[in-house]
Amino acid sequence: MLTSMSKPGGRAKGPAQPTEPQVDALRQAALAALTSGDLAATARSARQVLDLLPGDHRALHLLGLVDFLSGNPAGAEAWLRRAIEGCHDVAAYHDHLGTALTAQGRWRDATLAYRQAVHLSPSSADIHYNLGSALLNVGEPQGAASALETSVALGGSAAVHANLGTAYLLLRRVDHAILAISRAVEMQPDSLPFRFNLANALREASRHSEAVHQYDEALARSPIRGVRPPHAAPGQRLPDPGAIRELADVHYNRALALFFSGRIAEAWEGYEWRWHKSGKVPTRRPFAQPWWNGEDLSDQGILVWGEQGVGDEIELAILVPELTTRFRQVVLECDPRLVTLFARSFAGVHVVPREALPPPELGAHDLQWQAPLGRVAKLLRPTLEAFAGHRTLLHADERQVIAWRQRLSTLGDAPRVGVAWRSKDMSEDRLPYYSSLEQWQQVFAVPGIVFVNLQYDECSAELAQAETRFGTRIHAFPDLDLMNDLDGAAALTAALDLIITPPTTVAVMAGVLGRPTWQLTKKNGCWETLGTDALPFLSSIRIFNRDWNEGWEAVLARVAQALRSWRPDRAKP
Repeated sequence: MLTSMSKPGGRAKGPAQPTEPQVDALRQAALAALTSGDLAATARSARQVLDLLPGDHRALHLLGLVDFLSGNPAGAEAWLRRAIEGCHDVAAYHDHLGTALTAQGRWRDATLAYRQAVHLSPSSADIHYNLGSALLNVGEPQGAASALETSVALGGSAAVHANLGTAYLLLRRVDHAILAISRAVEMQPDSLPFRFNLANALREASRHSEAVHQYDEALARSPIRGVRPPHAAPGQRLPDPGAIRELADVHYNRALALFFSGRIAEAWEGYEWRWHKSGKVPTRRPFAQPWWNGEDLSDQGILVWGEQGVGDEIELAILVPELTTRFRQVVLECDPRLVTLFARSFAGVHVVPREALPPPELGAHDLQWQAPLGRVAKLLRPTLEAFAGHRTLLHADERQVIAWRQRLSTLGDAPRVGVAWRSKDMSEDRLPYYSSLEQWQQVFAVPGIVFVNLQYDECSAELAQAETRFGTRIHAFPDLDLMNDLDGAAALTAALDLIITPPTTVAVMAGVLGRPTWQLTKKNGCWETLGTDALPFLSSIRIFNRDWNEGWEAVLARVAQALRSWRPDRAKP
């Protein structure tokens, strides 16, 4: 058998080296496939490039884009990091890496990638926009505003102006926010999100009628405009939940603007959308009875239940005793911590604790109707005039109140002022609503006051720091669990002369007990004012508003000034 042999003195041939035209043709084929949306063909061509030129950064980048567009951002990240290893100075690689990290919720890592992209391509409006958006998501509105302002200067899109408005809102530059978002609306007048954001900014500036107009314009652009608020039964599936949620956000926030405008009946209608909005929503209870629509049904029974946090539950529950004139039987299901307090205070109302499943004892009651507390408020308080002549108060345990008065008397005969300064929930969007204890210096400098802690979560370190810094002790009683022993908290609150607090459960508890209360409120942050300078639900509360263009120190200075001239009226219960 004959075999082929190399010529004497010759070399064996190795694999043929790829030519640049071959590789370039494959790259062009991959790009063309990507442009046409054929991800499979893009990946095939890119892998063929890697077969010929292992480590080719252009092909690695293309595979990263394929994985990202296929819904695999983690895979995209891996390819893009390899592309960057092969060529570190391509801005698009870092920009796309930031996008892949963003899709994984890794905003902090994304900012690093975007910063490198900006360094490599400082004249790209899109990259500055991406950096600004990432900085917004990591809670750096000042840096976000700077990046977005640069993007605007470079001819950024309507979305850039809209996000810049968001940054300005976080920086409390509300007038600037309105101008920025208005520009976004001018550029894209049919954008529902831009109209919605503009309305929110106008509401922040107390321009409520303009806000309502923009909410209406946003609703007119909804693909499902005209849909009534769906009262879905438990387990019932809603059509297109994403569209419902978007519509609900507009209706709900429009309702807040209407409340602040004093258009209460209209506002209650929009408030019905609260069950479907974004973020925290009320808890719907699994009861079978139809919802009450306001009729007098003196031969029937109704089950009323709390739908939101304990503060809202306390505030609206004071309406429940009025139902005893409309129904033969009234049952109130509530947070277990409130059962004792409510049962003592509400004559003619049967109070039961809320459990994961309806308590068996409900079966012993003849209940034909149900209503969440927000619906009770809508039906009983459709106007400001409906508040006249009604003032239901809760009653603390008198024996506990006397015991607390005796205990507080050991601290001296000076006025006893309870203080709280924040919510337990201090998520990013709630920070503007609350002060920090470090900002209370002027209040604690008022002489002749005994300060008592009512902050209900762990705050011992804050109290110690305040005492060291201000030289004023805020008396705390560790043997009382202010979070869980709400009956005990009510007794302590009732024994105080004045309560100074933001709009948390502390304020509501003081208000329903009829105690003098000064509430530190972010203006337009408490819809229960209903277009007034007070709280119609809780008439013993005095509002100290923080406007959008001032800090809490200015508000607390006004509180300190009022406290210097205030004197307690201990003749009142």
